[in-house]
Amino acid sequence: MSETALKGSLAGSASSSPPPAFPRLGSRPKSIAKQYDAALALASTTDSSVDDLYKITWGQRRFVIASLLDRRKSRGRRSWIGNHGWFLAELGRDNTSSGDIWCCRLCDDKGTPRFFNAQSTSSAQAHLYKAHRITETFEPGSSDDSSVLDLQRSASKKRPAPSSFVLPRAKMARIRELSVGYIVDSNLPFTTFESTYLQELFRQLDPDLYIQVPWG
Repeated sequence: MSETALKGSLAGSASSSPPPAFPRLGSRPKSIAKQYDAALALASTTDSSVDDLYKITWGQRRFVIASLLDRRKSRGRRSWIGNHGWFLAELGRDNTSSGDIWCCRLCDDKGTPRFFNAQSTSSAQAHLYKAHRITETFEPGSSDDSSVLDLQRSASKKRPAPSSFVLPRAKMARIRELSVGYIVDSNLPFTTFESTYLQELFRQLDPDLYIQVPWG
């Protein structure tokens, strides 16, 4: 075979080779939101085993919708953080649940979902406040912005006699929000308010408030 023919043969074989699969390596994973919707669409109306449920994946982690694995959990989930994310059950290698997880929807919208242990909602609440400035009764840009000002104004009004004084639920929720914000911004443990000295300080400042606030 001549040198010219050999070069032509090599060029032809090179051009017929399949292109490298680099585009596949750079493809973005499907969002948790889309996978969650797909899992709901395929769900049955009764309790299902893990094998029957659609698997939501992120990296090497696998999840199923917690309420589909156990319908009783859908009745027990009443935390407000459910408005801003999803409760999932994480699966181990043997396909058994290793614990319930809460996934932040706002982070998922940005392509970087964050996951938190759902056994205690304190970490998820702290994340919503620190990363998104969201609390149980306050969300930036919502119509609730004015209600915070209303609470501040009402707090300055003369309160009723201590014997009949009961804090409104909205004010109690605001106190909890401020407490979480203080702990997060100061990088303090959530046991801070269990200090007897701090509780005594609040008792001296406002006995009615001290009695009605859950310190544990």
